[in-house]
Amino acid sequence: MCSSDLRACPLPWGSTAHPAAVARAKRLRSPETSIGGGAAGASAARSLAARGRSVILLERASIGHAGASSGGPTRIFRLAYDRPDYVRMARAALARWRSLEEEAGEPLLITTGGVDVGSGAAKAADALGAAGETYSWMRGDEVTARWPGLRLRADERALVQEDAGICMAARTLAALARLARERGVDIREGTQVRSVRAVGYGEIGRAHV
Repeated sequence: MCSSDLRACPLPWGSTAHPAAVARAKRLRSPETSIGGGAAGASAARSLAARGRSVILLERASIGHAGASSGGPTRIFRLAYDRPDYVRMARAALARWRSLEEEAGEPLLITTGGVDVGSGAAKAADALGAAGETYSWMRGDEVTARWPGLRLRADERALVQEDAGICMAARTLAALARLARERGVDIREGTQVRSVRAVGYGEIGRAHV
């Protein structure tokens, strides 16, 4: 049997493992590091752990702190973009939101329907149609009747897309962190990364805290 270090494993033709294979073996044994505990970092840590990887998540403050780009109670979710590829990505993301909700056992994205007005609405409608998504046009008075907080001219047209809604940002970050911990992620809050540097062929980098 060969040792766990591929450099000590002779190959059939008398050579040793390629440096790339050695680097990959090291990565498989070493923890993956996700820097930042916001939506992207926490999602990456959870996803890596779900694949059986050892993961460390470094967050300079605390998960969901007010100064983070993912901080605060809510964010908007919509399919109404002006490019069909963005619309398709949003549709794919919506399926993953529902999967995350099921795993977390709580609602994280509340569907309300979304309204677009102005010159951008027509572009969004074209992109939605190109991506095969449904939408409708409503008069301003119809919009006000459905959403009393919105005041539009009675004759103004508004684009309505029913899949839009509100992402519960703070709740989602808490759920991501909880699910990551349940999968064995080592979350280290109050840990600031001072630099990241490449360390050699086939290696992604090394973080200094």
